[in-house]
Amino acid sequence: MLNKHKVFILSLLIFLVSISTVLVSYYISIVYNFIKPCIPNIEGCYSISRVGRNPPAIYIFKSGLIVVSFLIFYFYFLLRTDKKYSEIFFVFSILASLFLLLYIVFLGENNTYRFFRKIGIFFYIFLIIFSQFFLYLSYKNFVKNYFFYFGYYLSIAIILVSIICLPLMYAVSGEFSQLKNAISWNFFLLIKINFLIFGISYYKNTNEKHRKNIQESK
Repeated sequence: MLNKHKVFILSLLIFLVSISTVLVSYYISIVYNFIKPCIPNIEGCYSISRVGRNPPAIYIFKSGLIVVSFLIFYFYFLLRTDKKYSEIFFVFSILASLFLLLYIVFLGENNTYRFFRKIGIFFYIFLIIFSQFFLYLSYKNFVKNYFFYFGYYLSIAIILVSIICLPLMYAVSGEFSQLKNAISWNFFLLIKINFLIFGISYYKNTNEKHRKNIQESK
């Protein structure tokens, strides 16, 4: 199988760089009084974009997410095989990375670019959740452990929830904006966690196979 260390490290980097980028941007925005302290994934007080929209936070935010977009591409590139659904998750991952870059390019206070930001982040979320699902589907007969099955069913749950929530997130405004923000934060977190879950499951699976091969050779 593929280099288990590379797959695991990439999944860990996607998780850590994504989370740290947003948290550092959030902290900087508080320090510079652009936002007030809160728990956004529960209170929905600010959108993810809002914490990284003003300088100097925007420089950290954009740089971190650009790195994430390339990490995601390389992660799926490594896992691309001749297995069923492989081409689907790979194409979806390329498109997701491109839409994430589109979102990053048009991030800022300029309302003229708001449409492009919304399009970018909407299609990024849509494509990345389906790329995760097809990734799990592609490896379903090759990776078998509790972490894998948890991630597989989590990806299905994310898709089912997104079918309802994603259209609502971009249709509602005003009094429902806090709910929309909270959903966005939790989507962001779950998607990144699912990368890590796959990386752990892949690493554990290759370890288990290696141990079996050693035992059989004795």
